[in-house]
Amino acid sequence: MFNNVMNRAKRFAPAVIGSSAFALGSAAKVALCEGVADTAVTGAFTGMGDNIVATMGTVAPYAIGVMACILGFKYGKKIFKVIANG
Repeated sequence: MFNNVMNRAKRFAPAVIGSSAFALGSAAKVALCEGVADTAVTGAFTGMGDNIVATMGTVAPYAIGVMACILGFKYGKKIFKVIANG
């Protein structure tokens, strides 16, 4: 179980590291361009947070629908096997 989780984490690690580096890079760029770093960094992170929440709000209904179909097929297959085997 733990190895399976670690293998999945290794597969997604480049995407997480890349997106984190992009987020921090854009916040640092904003902070270095203006005189007040606190306001610029806070604004950058607030903007990124708002974008993430908006994206999740858009994607979540589709993801839940796909997940429901996959789980329905998975458990339906198990139930059918139990009924078919008697």
